[in-house]
Amino acid sequence: PEVAASYVIEECFAVISAPFTSTALLAREQGKPSVYYDPFSQCQKGDPAAHGIEILRGKKELEAWVNRLVETM
Repeated sequence: PEVAASYVIEECFAVISAPFTSTALLAREQGKPSVYYDPFSQCQKGDPAAHGIEILRGKKELEAWVNRLVETM
């Protein structure tokens, strides 16, 4: 609680958030790649609560997203 989330995000390459926390929105505002990760596939893709942030459902989708990021480095 002593450190603002926006400061931590500034130091990150990308942000993976739990649905539906504000950290994903803060990361998008800072121009960082940002997704919501739903390991149990309980959220629906395109849920309005995501505010346009992609929802990754399950380990395979998360791995694919991370691999795409690594390829761009």
